[in-house]
Parts: sequence; structure tokens; C-alpha cells
Amino acid sequence: MRLGSILNCVLCTLTVAIALAGAAPPPPATDPALAAQVAAMLLKLNSEDFRIRDAASTAVEGLPAEALPLIEAALASGELSPEVSVRLDAKVSLLKRKAAATAYENSIRQELEWNRTTALTAYDQGGHTNPKWDAAAREALVLQTRPRIDLNRSPRDDARIAAALQKAIDLGCDDPFLLYLRALRSRALPGYEPRKAYEMIDHAAAGVIAGHYPAFRKMMAAARTAEAIVAIEPAPFSIATKRELAMNLDFALAEMPDAVREGAPRALMYDAAAALYSCYAVLFDNAEKGMTRVETALRAAMPKTNLPFILAADFYLARAEAVRNDLDPPSVRTEPANKAKVLAELDAKSTAAIDAALAIDPQDPVALIDKLRHLTYTQASREEFEPWFEKSMAAYPNNLRACQIKRIFLARINPGGQEATEFARQCLAGANWSSRIPLIIVDLHTGNSRFDSPEEYFARSDVWNDVQAAEEGYLKLYPRALFDRTNYAMVACYARRWDIAKAQFDLLGEDGVHSVFRGKQTYDYYRRKAELLAAAAPK
Repeated sequence: MRLGSILNCVLCTLTVAIALAGAAPPPPATDPALAAQVAAMLLKLNSEDFRIRDAASTAVEGLPAEALPLIEAALASGELSPEVSVRLDAKVSLLKRKAAATAYENSIRQELEWNRTTALTAYDQGGHTNPKWDAAAREALVLQTRPRIDLNRSPRDDARIAAALQKAIDLGCDDPFLLYLRALRSRALPGYEPRKAYEMIDHAAAGVIAGHYPAFRKMMAAARTAEAIVAIEPAPFSIATKRELAMNLDFALAEMPDAVREGAPRALMYDAAAALYSCYAVLFDNAEKGMTRVETALRAAMPKTNLPFILAADFYLARAEAVRNDLDPPSVRTEPANKAKVLAELDAKSTAAIDAALAIDPQDPVALIDKLRHLTYTQASREEFEPWFEKSMAAYPNNLRACQIKRIFLARINPGGQEATEFARQCLAGANWSSRIPLIIVDLHTGNSRFDSPEEYFARSDVWNDVQAAEEGYLKLYPRALFDRTNYAMVACYARRWDIAKAQFDLLGEDGVHSVFRGKQTYDYYRRKAELLAAAAPK
């Protein structure tokens, strides 16, 4: 078949599929260059030369996720030879996994972009713009908006953000939203004083709530004010404090439907709900009552999503973990005689919530992770766990969290056994670097090392070889991964590989993530030690 015929076949079949979809929204426009690439690959798959056919078959694996509709259209056309159809069909599952990963990761990127765009919109519409400070304010807002889970934020990043916010304020910016963001950052400053932070947050948040700002921003301002109130006064609260806390929480819940209508991403709505129920739990002196209050409001605001059920599932899973490991304060800790009964009740409630979430979306990676967490804490059999793990990885092939849970599961069902280590080494061999899955081997060894003497553990050649392979492989591709480079420096110090530790510290400069070493003082200590001992080592 000629290239033009194959290309027309692919594109025409796509057009028919879209037409048959009726009211379904059309997919994004096909990239002509990608369509041509697929068509050329189909020709090579049909070549008389086996080597060309084999190379083309391998090359299909390198296609982006966007090629999946083109491949499926070609298979459905009936124009391909039986051998080409067999070769392509074998690759469709791989492309489907790519498509699943791409869709989920696109949603994460869109969430960050939404957060940044709406932060700038909130400032622009707040009524406090001025050419004197607009550029500085917008720069501060862009720097301030970071990913929800931000492993690589360094102290220097924090200093840049704080300086940008202060520059706008020094130029005269009185925008309540920007002042509110600066107030939130005060909680992370050295010498943090809860009451002073509360006063800053309360004053700035009041301006946001009263001003011309989006509902999501007002909801979060009220929620963060409630958190600040809880931080300054131990329970039981005075009547005045209860009244103020309830007012902020109820206002935030009332803004929830409008925040959803604005398009607030699911993950950000989850963060808001979690902040609210933790404060309601304190107000009611009843954690489950606080969660139920927010879950009910979330169901009303987002009736077609599974987010309320995920919120409930996470709550009951966390409660079960707290009860099982005696993590509650002694005054409310579950008595040993009642543990089995309480855990059975929490198990039933978490099961119901997870099942409800999966009934709405069986492919939701977050709901599937909750299923794996539940199977782990109830000590399910491996035969029961494995199919759900496979479902999780099929729904999202870059599912680092699912792999982390499996490592924990394997360690729990066979403490001291090799299953967890073997799985972690399989993750390393898979070389799925973009997902960070190969770094599970580092997590495993860090967890296995004794807290009081990790030096003895990391000095083992098999352990060090695993860690070095994972860290070097990852950092080669992602040299600005500050968290992982700092972690590599720490493990190298434990292993007494002072030359490697010094090299990592030198590359980090002032951007080391101090929390890896549990603080700046310990970080600086090991940094100096690595420099001295690396210099003293024989060349």
C-alpha cells in the first residue's frame, strides 16, 4: 500500500470514528507530522525485509501516547496485512498505558497552570493594581505558585519567593491577596510565632473575603484562617474562639459550590476539604463528625465525582493506622481490648468508601491507591493484592505511589524476607526514570537501615551498589532534582563515600534541601565533614 493511501486510511477512519461518536466531544486535532510518521512506520512494517519490519515494530514502542488513535484506526481499517496487524496489536496495550500516564500527568500540569493563572487573575481583579508595583506583584505570584508536592523546593527558593513578595509590598502594594500569601509564608519562617502569624493571616484573609476575589481564593482564605485559630489556642476553646472558628469554617463551606463552578481542580478541592475537616474535628471535638460535615458539603458541590468518597476513605484509612500503631494522644488512645472492634468498624467504613469511589471511576489512580493501602493495612494475601496492583499500574503506568505501597506490603507479609528487595530491584531494572519508580530501592534501603547506625548498613557493597545505580541513573537525566541529590549526599556520607558526598554538596551549592538531613545544622555539619574527609582521603 502506498504511503498516501495509508495516511488517508488512518485519517479517514479517525473522521468516521468521530462522526459515530455523536454528541461526544472531538479529540484534539491530529498532528500531521505524527500522522505521517505513523503512516511511514506502517509501510516499514509491511516491508519484505525482515530487519526493516523488526526495527519498525520496535520503533512503535517509541511513539507518543497521541499516536494511539492513529494505530487503532489503522487496525480497524482492514487494510493491513495479517502480520502487520499482529505486530501492531501487540503494541496497543503499551500505547494505552502511555496514554493513561499522559492523561493523568497532563491533569497535574493543568492543575498547576490553573493555580498560577487564577492567582494572577485574582490579583488583576482585586482592585489594588498599580503600575508602580504590578510587575513585582505578578512576579511574586508566579514564583509563589509551586506544585502541591514540591520535593525540590530549596531554602534559596523560599528566600527568592519571600524577597519577591516583600519587594512588591515595599513598592506600596496593598493587595489583600498578596498580603495573605505573604502572611501564609510567615508560618515557615525561623522563630515562627503562631499568634503573630494568626494576626497577619486573619487581617489579610479578611480583605480577601470582603474583596472582589474568586470563590476558591475566598474559601481557602477562610480555611487558612481557621487553621491559624486552631494553632494559637489549645482546646477546649472559649465561646468567642468557637464562634470565630465556626464562622470561618461555615463561610468556606458556603463558597465550595462556587469554587467548583469556577473550575477548581479536584486535587485543590481535596486540599481545601482536608484543611476544613481537620478544623471541624477540633471544633466538634470529634474527628469523624468533622469529616462527615465536610464530606456532605463536598457531595453537594461535586455530586458526579468520587472525591467525597476518596476524602472519607483517606480519613478512615488514616484513623485505622493511628489506632493500630497507638498514634493517638494517650487521653483518647483506644484500649487494647477494644482495638479489634474499632479496627473492624474502620475497615468496614473504608471499604464502603473505596468501593463507592471505584464504582464511579474504576480507573481512578487515587481510588486504586486507597484500595492498595486498605489491602496492606488489613494484611490481605498476595493473591488478593496483586490483581489490584496490576489494575493500578494499568490505569497509570507511572504510579510511583502504588509501587511504594507494594514494597511496604511485601515487607509486611514477610518481615525480613527478600520479596520487597527483589521487587525494589525490579523497579530499578525497569529504568522508568521519569516516574521515580527506580528510586524505590533507595527508599527500601533507607527504611532498612537502623536509625542509630545507618553507616554500618550503607557500607555494605550490595546496598551501596543499589543506591549508586539508582541515584546516578536518575540524576544523570534530572540533574536539578535537588531533593534526590541531597538524599544521595546523605547516603554517601553514611556509606563513608566522602568523595561522592562532597561532589553532590558541591553541585548543590546553596540549594540543598535541608529537611533531608532533618535541618540546616545537620546538613551543614555533614557538608563540612565531607569536604574535610574527601580532601584527606588518599588519591
